[in-house]
Amino acid sequence: MPVRLTAADLAVVRADLNFGMIDDEGWVYVNGRLAGESHHWSDSPSFDVRKFLQVGDNTIAVAVKNNDGAGGVNKSVSLELKNPSVPANWQRSAFKGLAEVIVQADSNTGDIQLTADGDGLQPVSIVIRAGPGAPRPAVP
Repeated sequence: MPVRLTAADLAVVRADLNFGMIDDEGWVYVNGRLAGESHHWSDSPSFDVRKFLQVGDNTIAVAVKNNDGAGGVNKSVSLELKNPSVPANWQRSAFKGLAEVIVQADSNTGDIQLTADGDGLQPVSIVIRAGPGAPRPAVP
């Protein structure tokens, strides 16, 4: 049974053909072209087959080589069409008008002036006086 796809279906960035297992080895063909290979029975191979697909009917075939015991295509097979990701629409905002600022000191002393302003707000400044601190204990 062919896989029928529309132009809208193919307006994707990826089309992953996922196999639960191909036991023992397998060669995957999409519309007569080799799309991927699997050479270990316990793998769950996945192949991006977007470039092999076409509008209308598509044929997917798997040639299986069974080396020992039961073999074939096992567990599941799925074709997953993946649309391009869309960046999240987000904005930064202060929690109840508050902000947190971290200041890392060095050995210098002096004043640190922080000023905040925003659209429709009056600028506000604060001065932090940095003085000498106690030295850190040395580690032997």
